[in-house]
Amino acid sequence: MTRLKRAHFTFIHLAIIAVWFALALSPARATSKHAGRAARVQTGLDVLEAQKFAPLRGKHVGIITNHTGLDSQEHTTVDVLSRAAGVQLVALFSPEHGLAGRNDEKIASSKDPSTGLPVYSLYGETLRPTDEMLKGIDALVFDVQDAGVRFYTYTATMAYCMEEAAKRNIAFFVLDRPNPLGGQIVEGPMLDADKTNFVAYFPLPVRYGLTIGELAQFFNTENHIGADLHVIAMKNWHPNYFRPRRICARPRVPFFIPALRFCKTPESPLAAARKHRSKNSERPG
Repeated sequence: MTRLKRAHFTFIHLAIIAVWFALALSPARATSKHAGRAARVQTGLDVLEAQKFAPLRGKHVGIITNHTGLDSQEHTTVDVLSRAAGVQLVALFSPEHGLAGRNDEKIASSKDPSTGLPVYSLYGETLRPTDEMLKGIDALVFDVQDAGVRFYTYTATMAYCMEEAAKRNIAFFVLDRPNPLGGQIVEGPMLDADKTNFVAYFPLPVRYGLTIGELAQFFNTENHIGADLHVIAMKNWHPNYFRPRRICARPRVPFFIPALRFCKTPESPLAAARKHRSKNSERPG
């Protein structure tokens, strides 16, 4: 099989999976009691709070998060879980740019002043959690807002942590969040399979059209990670929502501006296929 044919086959394979995720996993659009008004989107963190943290009760938890991990009341994931009844918070893990999202260089591990817990940097001496960092942890929780394009390192950090959790039989929870670029358009060139690295974990189009929870499921299946993965799904979010928030994923740069610049290409055939499928097929399940 030639390189071109292999690339075409990979794209078609991804297209089929992406369509399935969009139609089968994404919750249908919900409406509130007020006719014509969309119900408020609840992130995975909001849903976990509504569940009274039942999935994490009795567990010793490590959180991978940063300043984008907020609930609907603007409380951070760290604050919420540190006060959750029945949940023992053990350690914090920060991705690129640190827990506060202000650093633009390698970051050393530190201590969180509000909780007194260690903050292990996953963008310093190591890009993966080590045995020492994971000591005493039986559940990892990932809550970071991604940008919807493959160049951001947050998704690679998630995948690396999933790999390390799988090696140690640590449960991995992803608190789902909206894709700020929506979930209906997939576009841009595919990454060559031999070019994967920290800014490109897996062969994907530039704009991949999945939420962070769906992306975790995709990585776990297609890259054969084998993690004990649990996605706390959102409520009332639909792939046609395009509501980027002005949260700076990188210092001084609101993430949706560069993300959109990366994606300024005509609508892809996959996007058209997804629209056709959604109009002409019943949603599975």
